[in-house]
Amino acid sequence: MSDLCKDFEKRFTNAWFSADWVEVEVKPQVTQVSHKDLATLQAELDEIRVNMENVVQKQLRLANLAKLYN
Repeated sequence: MSDLCKDFEKRFTNAWFSADWVEVEVKPQVTQVSHKDLATLQAELDEIRVNMENVVQKQLRLANLAKLYN
């Protein structure tokens, strides 16, 4: 029994062991696809159209300002 103790001490006195070591199992990620109803999609499309109109107006204004300052 004392030989076993000495062997144990020889192994672990010179080498370190991380206390927070854990085995981690990597699980595959599952992605869920959400389906929207037609009314929601139509509302989002209308919002995009309004935003696009604003962008076009701002582009035109910036182009006119650039012509003015050139």
